[in-house]
Amino acid sequence: MVEMKRYTVTATRSGSWWAFSIPEILGAHGQAKRLDQVKDEAREVVAMMLDAPEDSFDLELEVTLDPRMEHVLEEAKSARDSVESGQRIAQEKLLAAAEQLSSIGLSLRDIGSLLNVSFQRVAQILNAQRKVL
Repeated sequence: MVEMKRYTVTATRSGSWWAFSIPEILGAHGQAKRLDQVKDEAREVVAMMLDAPEDSFDLELEVTLDPRMEHVLEEAKSARDSVESGQRIAQEKLLAAAEQLSSIGLSLRDIGSLLNVSFQRVAQILNAQRKVL
């Protein structure tokens, strides 16, 4: 299997546009109105400059922001990761509690009341775990 060539697209905010370049290709530059359009625009530029099909290479997007914005972005990502980690732990604890309460014969409604979730949610949690096993 032949490995596709990968090009790096570096994007920077310039006024109300995203300016981008592809350092591996001399003179490959462009702009896009929105960040989610940068890769598509860059793909067209690379294909045109290399006279190659658009599906014959891969692109990797690197966004450069003002250092203050980088810091804000990293804080937001870190907070989101912490929340996701906390949610996973909470789900694991909820499952463990539901299983143990069920093992002593409590009804789904009683387990739901004790865990402050609906009995339907308790059923979902226990059924999902049974399917995994």
